[in-house]
Amino acid sequence: EDLTEKIFSLQKRKVIIFENFHKLFLRTVEGFEALHSFCELLSLVDEKLFLIISCNKFAWYYFDKVMNISDYFTHCVELEQLSKEKVKDIIFLRNNISGYPLKFLPTKEDLISRKFQKANEKERQDILCQNYFKKLNSIVKSNISLVQLFWLRSLELDENNTLQIKSLEEIDFSFLQTLSEIKYFTLMTFLQHNNLSVEEHSKIFHLTIDESKLILLALQDDGILINKGNQFEINFILYHHIIHLLQNKNIIH
Repeated sequence: EDLTEKIFSLQKRKVIIFENFHKLFLRTVEGFEALHSFCELLSLVDEKLFLIISCNKFAWYYFDKVMNISDYFTHCVELEQLSKEKVKDIIFLRNNISGYPLKFLPTKEDLISRKFQKANEKERQDILCQNYFKKLNSIVKSNISLVQLFWLRSLELDENNTLQIKSLEEIDFSFLQTLSEIKYFTLMTFLQHNNLSVEEHSKIFHLTIDESKLILLALQDDGILINKGNQFEINFILYHHIIHLLQNKNIIH
């Protein structure tokens, strides 16, 4: 009530940016109280505040399903994945600052390709560049942090001060197919919450603290989760592959 009164006392409409909107809920029976209270407040003070929020998209989809959250907002903007060309532009812009020339290195498959053998050096570099960024985007799914990580791991400076770009190696994600059901649903909740503590996990799944701890530590040992203090989160290298896996299993849509 005090907050509502202070907002109503504002002389001019204010712009408020509220990040991590999904932090207002925990996927339990009583975990929506803060979210409902916030939406009720938003309805009361709409004329005094212009609110911009950011929210985990999987949490947003869930909110829309259970409480039609979109009805409380006039516009919803979903960030799109970056195209292969956009990813390439970002990398090249970053590299132009360094001033080092680039040279893409061929794989064994490239060397025996007729198209590659018939091409001149410039055409070969164009072919290798297109192949590199096609594979890069298929691995990282437009995650800029991952783009930069894999790009840096591909670089090697030669004696002529030229940055040689090695071809990306395929990553084997098959180990994700062998998890138990409780671990798959655990990963689903991490997609909705971004991060969780052992205590929060135990509340969501109605498990003891020790049972939740064992599940999360096992996922950490597998390299699927990362422990940051008392919070666990999905290893960002595996993030998009976990999304694809759970979609194939109809756990998320």
